[in-house]
Amino acid sequence: MKERVPFASYVFLSSLLLVAAFLSACSGFSVTGGPGTTFVPLLKSQIVDKNQLFKVNSILVVPVSYAHDVSKRQGELSWIRHGVAEAFKSEAGLEIVDLTSGEEFMTPELRQDLPELAGKYGADGVLLTFVDSITERSGSRLGADQPAAVSFRLELVGSKEFQSLWKASYVYNDRALSENMLTIDQRFKDKGRKPGWRTARELVMRGVREAALALGEERNKKFLKGGGA
Repeated sequence: MKERVPFASYVFLSSLLLVAAFLSACSGFSVTGGPGTTFVPLLKSQIVDKNQLFKVNSILVVPVSYAHDVSKRQGELSWIRHGVAEAFKSEAGLEIVDLTSGEEFMTPELRQDLPELAGKYGADGVLLTFVDSITERSGSRLGADQPAAVSFRLELVGSKEFQSLWKASYVYNDRALSENMLTIDQRFKDKGRKPGWRTARELVMRGVREAALALGEERNKKFLKGGGA
């Protein structure tokens, strides 16, 4: 006589299948873009001048530089600069000196005056932000015709010689979880975040926080070893 599978087991298996189907349909939080493409999200963080970097305790956060294709929308992207300032204050432990020049985006004239402005505001370094591309999500969190995608770079330079001390780049192309079910755990890594397709703003802020954390971790290692400036 064949053993009968308990009804509770059917219910449990059915629930698992329903959850998997839901996640496949509406989650855009995969770390791969399908076969043959670069892994995303991709953060690259590099220390250029370690000795000078660890002498930096305060940074001047200046207006963002935008690639030509993005520059047409720079007026609606002012939140990027404020998000960068907040992230590097909370995650990297740096004192933030916000530039009150009235400029919302970088200009050739402003860039030329940055060394003088850093000295004027008493900042140890200047944090530069470059947005190479930003594509908004088309659709809703539950279903997107076009997923969001972002690409940006950050560079911390010394305020005196304006030499590069640290740099980072971040690329994220949102993809459906169904393209790689093995990355299901990625969907739960952002505490307080709802599942589904992310907005470009969410992707940018995720990358900015990760970059700030990477810098903060390097600074912490230095100070824990007793090598603080």
